[in-house]
Amino acid sequence: MFQPEVHREIHEFFSGGVRCLLLPDSAGFEGLDPHALEAALSPQNRQILKSITNPARRSEFLRTRFLVRLGAGLTSDPQRDSEGLIQWPVELCGSVSHSLGNVLVATSQRTSYVSIGVDMERPSRISDKLAEKICTDFERNLIATGAVSLAEVFSAKEALFKCHYSLGRRRFWFLDAEISAVKVHLGTKKLDLRVLIDTSAITPANTLTRVDILAMPIGEFILALAQIPTTSKSMDHVDG
Repeated sequence: MFQPEVHREIHEFFSGGVRCLLLPDSAGFEGLDPHALEAALSPQNRQILKSITNPARRSEFLRTRFLVRLGAGLTSDPQRDSEGLIQWPVELCGSVSHSLGNVLVATSQRTSYVSIGVDMERPSRISDKLAEKICTDFERNLIATGAVSLAEVFSAKEALFKCHYSLGRRRFWFLDAEISAVKVHLGTKKLDLRVLIDTSAITPANTLTRVDILAMPIGEFILALAQIPTTSKSMDHVDG
């Protein structure tokens, strides 16, 4: 696999077997040819770019595609399936998040995780008015005790959805999952989330998924990372 050099304006950090690449909104494309960035797009993504007229959205689109190629170790865009999901190289699983111009791509070897999901949020953007749509009664009690914040619940469930949806292609909603436990280990908050419905062949109802709330190298943001470890059983379902 091609291994491009990580650009100096990109933050690279690791959580267990997951590699995260963050391109902050403040970072430009110094030293990178914008025409080369467009040339590396797949025909599908070039058509999408043509339909984007807002300069900020065009920049975010190019930044995202650039970071996906870097994370995947490719010189051109990976293909997307009929639902628009990225087709990562067979040995990798990955997830993408962007917020307010900041772009993050996470990847892992499938020998470590069968699926991952990430969500990056600025907590101030999550209004208290959303609590009833996001949280179960148990989660509202957790928030009241200070164990978690509303933004952490929101971000954790967004990451969980991305992690599970890539496996079963079944949509589910905030109240279809619930935090069952909150732990803190070496400064990292670790949440166990239970899905209340079947979301894939390897994640039936009551399956627990670990979601870590990670510190970000940029201020005022949180990052939720959901992960399903690889087992022989999980790989049988994915490969089949």
